[in-house]
Amino acid sequence: MYFKNIKHTTYFMYAVVVCSIVSAILNRGNNNKQPLNIIDSVIFLLSPILIVFGTFIHLCFLSAPVFADRVLISFGAVMMFVTICFFSTIKNKYIASVFISFPLLFVFVYSFTFGAAQKYQKEYDNRISNDIALSVSRADPEGKLALFIAGRQPSSNQRINAVNRFSSLSSLIPLYYTNGWWGKHLIKMFGIKNRVIGTKSGTQACGMKKFEETQIYSLYIDSENILVDFDKPACK
Repeated sequence: MYFKNIKHTTYFMYAVVVCSIVSAILNRGNNNKQPLNIIDSVIFLLSPILIVFGTFIHLCFLSAPVFADRVLISFGAVMMFVTICFFSTIKNKYIASVFISFPLLFVFVYSFTFGAAQKYQKEYDNRISNDIALSVSRADPEGKLALFIAGRQPSSNQRINAVNRFSSLSSLIPLYYTNGWWGKHLIKMFGIKNRVIGTKSGTQACGMKKFEETQIYSLYIDSENILVDFDKPACK
């Protein structure tokens, strides 16, 4: 099983939920030992939908919920649970075990790949953030200049390998410094006093003085701002 986008994974999950409801109807219909209680039947048939709904309902109570792919990773557990329930309706347990081993193997491989890549990417992000914070602190000890971030940070080797195998992991393992507000919040965790504005056009680096350059980023400064540029533009 291979999904090029997280949306495909979501469609698969919904398909499994529908299959589980249909299998539940067939299974309960073949059970003639006792009459079917209408309330029990409704709860039983709606349980897959209620489980899916319960994985994200708590986010609706937050003032600023983030419905990103990585936040909704709990849907993976729902897929696994519903799949097990679906295959448990098969009478021949040997056949059921053979069929269920393939999706379970995919779940374990996918989860391990996600966890390992996320771990190493976090360590890589922390190293970049620590280096930037030290450089900014040396250039502006009093923290009076505004800090801007431009460009897109590189990915760790582990994340690159994981995304090459499972494309949907690209959105599940984010890159914080990509002209977004995530990097602004991350760098503040490393003790700098500067006011972090967020993004800035990389072309403005040509009008500033470069005071440090690494293999990953360049740092520019003027009388009011400090710019961290991952694109390192070629200024004339």
